[in-house]
Amino acid sequence: MSGPEKEVFFRLDMTPSNNKIKGINWFVYKHLKKYWDTVVFTAAYQAGWRKWFEPYKNMRVTFSKCGYDRDNAVGGFKPIQDVIKDWRMIKDDRTSACKIEFIFDDGAEEKGVFIKLW
Repeated sequence: MSGPEKEVFFRLDMTPSNNKIKGINWFVYKHLKKYWDTVVFTAAYQAGWRKWFEPYKNMRVTFSKCGYDRDNAVGGFKPIQDVIKDWRMIKDDRTSACKIEFIFDDGAEEKGVFIKLW
């Protein structure tokens, strides 16, 4: 396997709030995760990520104009974080395996979630 050739930067539409996904049925959550699985793979692949790359060691998640407080945004990002881990974009979401930083930018021009892996 070859290592990452470069950093990968991709954008997703806004993630759900933690309040919206906290109490949903397991079947609905499973389909939500399957939806994000497709969305994340497509966005990362178009940004240059390939499955044979070694997992990245750093991830920065920037929420632009999300309208959620920090806990709701980070909690709502958990299914997407699990998908990123399942695709081996990062080795694990433990702090010992990957440094993950969350940034909130309400002054940005574009709304969405921006993910940078390096």
